[in-house]
Amino acid sequence: MTLPLAVAAGAPTASALLLTAIISASTAAVVALGIEWFAKPSLEARKERILEQHKNMRALLNMALDDNMRLEWHELFDRDVDSSVDRNEVIRLVAVTRPPRTKQNRRAYKIISEIMTGNMDQWRANDLWGYLDSALAVITTPWWNVRRRRYFIAQLDKSDASVARWKADERKRRKAAEERGTASADEVPAAD
Repeated sequence: MTLPLAVAAGAPTASALLLTAIISASTAAVVALGIEWFAKPSLEARKERILEQHKNMRALLNMALDDNMRLEWHELFDRDVDSSVDRNEVIRLVAVTRPPRTKQNRRAYKIISEIMTGNMDQWRANDLWGYLDSALAVITTPWWNVRRRRYFIAQLDKSDASVARWKADERKRRKAAEERGTASADEVPAAD
């Protein structure tokens, strides 16, 4: 008596197929539950941290845009507009927000955070407005818009030079006031 060719070649039997299905299903269940219990909580926490970082960055940029509009009004119409920005909230946002990853965005973020947390009254409004405007344009322009980013980075470089000149003039003015000794550095009028 000869066996059929399929059985002789080692074809799987019904019990072998059932065992293979049970092992596959139990492996899938163990892996899925392991990921669900061990990996997902850390992934969810990471997602929440990233979302919180983006939320803080958006809030800081919105506050900077509000202040930029105030400075623009001051520059265009030569009148003061009250700032609606809470400096304590800005300081908190700067403290908890991680700087961007790219070099130019980090530079723009540093400028924005310095302007927003510093004493803005010490700056001339036109210098501050141009500086803040350029930094905001750099950080809000998408990375894929290369031509526009280059333009705004060039504007930021010009603003850097203008602010550096103004700071040097301010230091000279303060030094001259200290040498005279008659008035404090804050009481000396700025030479425009």
